Amino acid sequence: MSHHDHDSENCRHHDHEHDHDLDHEEDDAAEEGFSEPAPEDIFGPQVPAEPVFLQAGPVRLQFDPDWCILRRFTVGGVEALRAIYPAVRSDKWRTVPPVIHDLKVETTEESFRLTFDCTHVDAALDIDFSWQGTITGTADGVVSYEFDGLARAPMRTNRTGLCLLHPIVSTAGSPVTIGHGDGRVEESVFPALISPHQPFFDIVSVEHEVSPGVRARVEMEGDVFEMEDQRNWTDASFKTYGGALSTPLPLTFAAGHRVKQKVTFSLTGAEAAAVPAGEVMPVRVRVPVVGTTPLPSVGTRLAPEVGPPVEALVDPLRVLGLGHLLVDVDLTDSHWNARLALGCEWAAALECRMILRVVLTPNHQPALAALAAAVASVPDRLLAVTVVNPGEPCPGAVTLGLVAAAFARVALDVPVAAAPADNFADMNRYRPSPDFWVAPPVCPQVHSFDHESLMENIQAQSVLMQTVRSFNPHPQLVGPVALLRRRVADPRQPSLFAAAWTAGSLASILPLGLARAVTYHEQAGSMGLVGTHCEGVMEGLAGATLTAPTDVSQPAAVAALTVFCPDGSRRVLLANLTRWSVEIILDDEDESVFEFGPYSSAWLDA
Repeated sequence: MSHHDHDSENCRHHDHEHDHDLDHEEDDAAEEGFSEPAPEDIFGPQVPAEPVFLQAGPVRLQFDPDWCILRRFTVGGVEALRAIYPAVRSDKWRTVPPVIHDLKVETTEESFRLTFDCTHVDAALDIDFSWQGTITGTADGVVSYEFDGLARAPMRTNRTGLCLLHPIVSTAGSPVTIGHGDGRVEESVFPALISPHQPFFDIVSVEHEVSPGVRARVEMEGDVFEMEDQRNWTDASFKTYGGALSTPLPLTFAAGHRVKQKVTFSLTGAEAAAVPAGEVMPVRVRVPVVGTTPLPSVGTRLAPEVGPPVEALVDPLRVLGLGHLLVDVDLTDSHWNARLALGCEWAAALECRMILRVVLTPNHQPALAALAAAVASVPDRLLAVTVVNPGEPCPGAVTLGLVAAAFARVALDVPVAAAPADNFADMNRYRPSPDFWVAPPVCPQVHSFDHESLMENIQAQSVLMQTVRSFNPHPQLVGPVALLRRRVADPRQPSLFAAAWTAGSLASILPLGLARAVTYHEQAGSMGLVGTHCEGVMEGLAGATLTAPTDVSQPAAVAALTVFCPDGSRRVLLANLTRWSVEIILDDEDESVFEFGPYSSAWLDA
C-alpha cells in the first residue's frame, strides 16, 4: 500500500524489520521532513487535560479532570462500564460545566484515592452549585464515586447529581439484572435496537456479564435512579441517572439544599480477581478485496452566509465530487426564495443535485405550492425533499402527503422524507408512516462535549440507522451530520480531531448500505469543509462507487473505510480516533505498518 492523499503529516509508514529505536525517532522524523502538528491543530482551540490513569486490582480506568469523568472501566481488555460523571443541568436542560479545584491523587500499583472540590456556576442560567468528590479504588476491583453537594443560591434544575454509562458494544442485546428499590430483582435484556422510552425504572443496581465467570455490578445510593437509551441522541451508551423523569420538573433548590449520592462498581464471580489486564497491541486492519455495497450520495449543506459561489471555494469543492447539496428552505422566513435561488446557484456550480430541507409554516399549502413551482424549472437537480414541521415532533402521514401532492402537481416525483424537529428521539417516539422516507439527523454532543465522548459516540450511528430500518423500509437520507446541532459551529471544526470524527462517521455509515444520501458539515464557513482537514477526508471518496466492511481489531481506536472505483482501484481511509499515537498493521501481502499520530487520518492507495 502507498499513500494516496493524507489529511495530516502526522502519519508515518515504516517496516518492522527496520524499526527505529524510540530514542532516535525525533532525528529520523526530522530527516524525513516529518513535523508534529501543534496541539491546537490536533484538538482545536481548547486542548484537553491529560487523563489520570488508575488501577483498582483487575480494573483499569482513567479520570478526566476537565469534566470530572471517571471513564473506561476495563476488565481483561473488555469495557465493563463507560463512565461515572456529575451532571448539573438548568431548567432548560442546559449543561453547566464543572470547574475542578484542589485535586489530590494518591495511587499504588493496585489502588487509588482521589479527592477534589468542584463548582458549577452560570449566572445567566441561575446556577450556583458546589460539591466535594471522593473517588476510591481497591485491589479487589471495587471503585466508588461519592458526590456531596450544596446549592449556594436558589436554583432551578432538571438534573443535579451522578450519572453512569454502560457501553453499547458489550451490552446491547445482552442479559442484565436490575435491582429495584422495593427489593425486586428483574432479569431482562439491554435493548438491541434503540428503545424509544426508558427501559428500566426505580433502579438500585445493574449487573451484567463482562466475560465468562466475571460479572460487573453497579450500585446507586441517594436518589431514585432510572435508565434511558442514549442512542436516541446518538450517544453510544445506556445512561442511568438520578431523579425520575416522572417527578415534576424543574426541581427547585433553596440556598443550602444538599445533594448526596454514591455509585459503587464491583466485580463478582470466582474468576474476577484473577482477570489479567489487557495488553496494548497494534491495531490490525483487514482490507476487503471486492466492493459489495453501492456508495450513497455523499454531500454537504449550504452555508448561506458564505454568499454566491466563487472560484476560490468552488474549485476545491469540485475536487470532492460531491453528490448533493442540502439546502434549507424555511417557509416561515419571507426570504426563503432567495435562499433557494442561492442553493440552485451553488448546486449548478458544483454540478451536483439538491436535497431540500423544508421547514413548514402553520398554513403551509400556499408556500408549498410556490416552492414546488420554483423548483419545477430545475427538476433534474432535485434528489429529495425532507420535511420539518414545527407543529409535530416528526411529520406524520397527513403532512407528508400534502408535501408530496404539492410537488406532484408540478410533475415532480421525488422522495419525500420525514425529519424530526430536534433529535432522532422525536422520530423514534413518533415514528412516521412507512409510506414515506425518513431523514435521521446525527450529532455526537447532545449530552457530552469532550473529545473522547464524541469519538465514542460514533459507535451509535450504525445502530441508529438499523433502528430506522426496523420501522421504515426506504433508503435513508442521513443528516445533517455535524459536530453540533441547529447550524451552530464547533470551534474544533478545522482540527484533525474533526477530520478523524468525520472519517469515523463515514466508516460507520457508508458500508451499511442503508442510506441513499448522507450530508456532512457545510460547504464553507465556520462549519465548512473548505480549508479544513475534513476536506481531505472527503476528497478520497471522489469517483468511488462501491464499499465493503473493513475489519478492525480495535474499532474504538481506529476507523477504516475501503472504497472501490470503476477502474478497479481501491482506496483505504484510516483514522486514529484517540489522542495517543497508534500503530496500524494492514493484513496485506507486505504486512504494511503505519504509525498514526493523535487524531490523524490518511487515504492509502491499495
